Amino acid sequence: MVATTKKTNLKELQQLPDKTFTLTVTLPQKDIQTEYQNIIKEIAQNFETKGFRKGKAPLDVVEKQISPEKITEQLVENLLTQTYRQKTKQFNLNPITSPKVKLLNPPLTLEKDWQFEITSCETPVVKIDPKYQDKIKQSNNKKNQTKEETTNKILDIISESCTLKLPQIIIENEIEHRLSHLIEQIDKANLTLDKYFESNNSNLESYKLQQTELIKKEWTLNLALDQIASNQKIETNSQEIENIAKNYPPEKKIDLNLLSYLIRQQKTLEFLSSLK
Repeated sequence: MVATTKKTNLKELQQLPDKTFTLTVTLPQKDIQTEYQNIIKEIAQNFETKGFRKGKAPLDVVEKQISPEKITEQLVENLLTQTYRQKTKQFNLNPITSPKVKLLNPPLTLEKDWQFEITSCETPVVKIDPKYQDKIKQSNNKKNQTKEETTNKILDIISESCTLKLPQIIIENEIEHRLSHLIEQIDKANLTLDKYFESNNSNLESYKLQQTELIKKEWTLNLALDQIASNQKIETNSQEIENIAKNYPPEKKIDLNLLSYLIRQQKTLEFLSSLK
């Protein structure tokens, strides 16, 4: 896979055809030291220690009693968050997943610049075989199919008609999220991860491989349906969203953007089901 590179005096951007990008950023020593002092001052406002009233301890006293690791962690978070936002805006990047961060010049000290690699990705492009509608029409014309069978066949045809190179960082982030959720669930059942896999005649590696295939299929279908909706100018309106939202319990928090997305996806499937 060939990467394209854009350079300035402070950073480098590498982009891959699958929409993965890597930013190399430098945090100047001056900015690090300034933010370090800001963090100490902020902590000092509510700091309590023997011999001083709350918030009245000298900064050097506060600094000596705070974990250096805690300050460094806050420094990286503050400066990288701000820098990442600036760089993505400057390069017109629209990341869709949490970035992976790699330190290029350890250790982290206040006596030098810090250099990091930040990797994320934009929305990948799915390619759909133009003949997919003909295949769906042929499938829809089969008799004695239930609605569920028709929908599942449509999804199979779309999946088979698509080509997608899914960025590895999406797969990794999704697996981490799913594995974290799985661990949370089996903890509630007083099981260990090893015991869970043993009871299912599986292992961690098999789980990751299985989830990788599921993630690829889900992303392919979702991106394809979104592209079909755009091509067919299928949209949702506020009234449709309100009609469904009012059926939810008042105490339930509703993600209206997600609800709009799901309604649009359902309308797209209805359009595909109507093809004859």
